[in-house]
Amino acid sequence: YLACWLDGQDRARLVEGSRVVELGAGSGISGIFALKRWRGIKEYSFTDCHGKVLHNLGHNVERNCVGWSVVREEPLEMVSEDSGTVARVMELNWEEFDEDTKLEADIILGADIVFDPRLLPSLVKTLAILIRRGAGCEAFLVCCVRNEETWQMFLGLLGQTGLSVSTSLLEGDSTTPVCMVQVSKL
Repeated sequence: YLACWLDGQDRARLVEGSRVVELGAGSGISGIFALKRWRGIKEYSFTDCHGKVLHNLGHNVERNCVGWSVVREEPLEMVSEDSGTVARVMELNWEEFDEDTKLEADIILGADIVFDPRLLPSLVKTLAILIRRGAGCEAFLVCCVRNEETWQMFLGLLGQTGLSVSTSLLEGDSTTPVCMVQVSKL
């Protein structure tokens, strides 16, 4: 759903010249799509927190960014010779993320990252820090609502941040509701 949303009208304007951070990037499919679809992205940071996931993610980014130069192997950083876009694969543990963590974003993306109630306070804290840190930073999260209690807990925690939160139902063929959550400064 996130890749489909990224393919929509006016998304080029959204990511043009932006530093994009994807939370819980998993296999990297949405970010790889974004890098191939929109050439004007300044930086794209694929983040996750599990070693095997990060290893596979790095493999997928390297295999799909053909013609890009590897700047650093660990953590993986690549640059496009055509556009100058920088792509990074990096560990980001929401439970350890704080004000001192060095990471900047203009756009935050996430797909299917609202599922474990124990991680929601850390996820919301991470979002709030990144959004407050960046001038005009916005988050766009695509969420499958599999558990209504978890979903409501997430929205409640977001509501306590003092940030602007809006939700909309996305159309598609999923048997569970899929929502877009947009979070920004008030």
